[in-house]
Amino acid sequence: MGKGMSLEAGYGRELLGNLLGRAVVECEEKFGVKAYFAPAPGVSIDPLGKVPAGGPWECVAIDGVAAVPLGEFGCSAPGAEVSRDALLAYLAEKAFATVITLRSLLSAQSTPLVEGQTIDALLGDSRYQATFQPLMDASTGRPIGHEALSSFAGYGIKPLDMLALADTRGLRGELEIALAHSAIKAFACSAPCQGFLSLNLSEEGICSGYLEGLLNGAVAPQQLVIEITETRPIGNYEQVLMHLERARARGVRVAVDDVGAGYASLHHVLELSPDIIKVDRSLVAKVGEKPQYAQMLRMLGLYAARIGALCIAEGVETAQQATILQLEGIRYQQGYYYQGPSAVLACAGAGTCQAA
Repeated sequence: MGKGMSLEAGYGRELLGNLLGRAVVECEEKFGVKAYFAPAPGVSIDPLGKVPAGGPWECVAIDGVAAVPLGEFGCSAPGAEVSRDALLAYLAEKAFATVITLRSLLSAQSTPLVEGQTIDALLGDSRYQATFQPLMDASTGRPIGHEALSSFAGYGIKPLDMLALADTRGLRGELEIALAHSAIKAFACSAPCQGFLSLNLSEEGICSGYLEGLLNGAVAPQQLVIEITETRPIGNYEQVLMHLERARARGVRVAVDDVGAGYASLHHVLELSPDIIKVDRSLVAKVGEKPQYAQMLRMLGLYAARIGALCIAEGVETAQQATILQLEGIRYQQGYYYQGPSAVLACAGAGTCQAA
């Protein structure tokens, strides 16, 4: 990347701004000083920060990656009680994280994903739509939250196939985060709906470096759930746990999807201690046919209660399934029996909310 490169408007620019905004807050909380981010010559990423009046006390140049100067992190004069070394170490850590994120975003902006379109162009096209499916409390008939989904029907591509395509371009993490960012914006722009928003992320998305940017966005972290899918194995639980614990410290909850579909999901439950366990539709589909399936669902519900987690049954398509699940103690349910994926959010009160 040479001089004059510009991070264009889009999900990446907003996420980087969120990331830097969080760093400013953290620096003030930790050290009692104002941090700032200033772009280096030839790299245009304004407006992301403002240099405080009086000039910097010290700057940490970001020039450790491919010897390309990308910007500077700095702060105003610290109080006497602040450790200069600790402050500089913090700024250096944030600077390095920022340069990695910026380089990745610039790469994503220049790499076409489908039909010659980059991720930003893809999500800005009318053929893409953020959709939501409600997670229902069957005892009240009201939603407790929504799962964020995506529709690429205008492209004739299924969401999983689009993610697989992104995999081949080395952009899976970027696409997952961009889809999550799009869902957060649509959710935040809808009429006020109570409940949480569940975002599907794999190891690539969780460890991409953008997660903190999502948490500093338009929806409070306490309303967000990171939903980990069965479709992707986790190669490094230690790394994933580190990022999840940081998110949890800010109020984010963790869900494991497709529990019962295979060994990986059960392993996720044991390793990640989720706040929400989502039972796979393959178990739900047979609750009215084979008693052992209903018994298994009851056991999963009891296990969830034992660890303090919610248990949500996926793929509920009939009144019979919904009734049996309630009898087995599974009051939280999701499926076409209630509502399929839609741009219209189901609200806790009467009526619906239109997502922007």
